[in-house]
Amino acid sequence: MIRIVKHILAFLFVVSHYSNAGIIDTENHSFIDDVTQLEWMDFGINNGESYNYVTSSLALGEKYEGWRLAQQKDVLNLWSNAFANEDVDSLNLNIYGQGFHRADDMIDVNGYSSLDKIFKAMGFNSHVSGNNYSWGWFEGDDGHLKAFHFYDSLTIGGIDKTYVTGENKNWDSWRNISSVYYSTMLVKNYSPVKTKAALLVAVSEPASLSLFVFGFLAIFLYYRR
Repeated sequence: MIRIVKHILAFLFVVSHYSNAGIIDTENHSFIDDVTQLEWMDFGINNGESYNYVTSSLALGEKYEGWRLAQQKDVLNLWSNAFANEDVDSLNLNIYGQGFHRADDMIDVNGYSSLDKIFKAMGFNSHVSGNNYSWGWFEGDDGHLKAFHFYDSLTIGGIDKTYVTGENKNWDSWRNISSVYYSTMLVKNYSPVKTKAALLVAVSEPASLSLFVFGFLAIFLYYRR
């Protein structure tokens, strides 16, 4: 009986960590897009450094060795995988161009929104009027600087929002400007050996339940043999 309980507890641990796609927080100041298996540097790590400075710090032996600049397709996929399926008050697809989406969700009376878990996994750059603000630079396919933005309101009745600025946007004048509000989006291929996953968010409950039932049944039948 004790063996059965131990196996069930082990199974529950695995389910809680690996059963669902989403955004995975880590203990390494990063998060993982479980769909693309790309690991992203947290917001709040290279903020205060200009885009050009971060770009010059990627080579072997430099500060951000092992990371690379995020491409437009990386950023658009991240946004879609993280936010497009959330139950938000307002979801505007392609509002700023093809693949450049926006989501808004009001903070409820308990102080939460549907976006909070994801924002928490991604970190944030700085506080603005007591709320968490993040703005991440990336270079678009047209060669111009663009941004991934989210604003995590900490006020009941406030609005959480996130979007990618836009297909025709040009922020090139900011390439050499440093600010604690702005960071540069860096990414690398996820390596399970090097990265310790700590928390899985954006959970699909129906999928979890199905996997749980199947796994529990398998353990039960194994010990009935």
